[in-house]
Amino acid sequence: MIKATYYTRIARKMRGMSKIICRDSKCTKEYHNCNSFAYFTTGGYFIEICRPENFSGTEAIRICLPCTFTAKQLKREISLRKLELKKNKL
Repeated sequence: MIKATYYTRIARKMRGMSKIICRDSKCTKEYHNCNSFAYFTTGGYFIEICRPENFSGTEAIRICLPCTFTAKQLKREISLRKLELKKNKL
């Protein structure tokens, strides 16, 4: 089982990386052209943040940036995306 503090750290990292990536990509509030995602294993563990064409993994949970999730919101989003993956396999 993943501890709650893990999601706190990852949510903080995602918020920070979102700011940097959006700034570097010259995103605005109305238009995001960064096209980056955070990837997680189906077990909920963070893999990396990158563009889809740079992700070399197979099955993964993908969350679009920018991200402003709290730890609780991130945990819930990962759970929902995991259910979607399972449903799409059927």
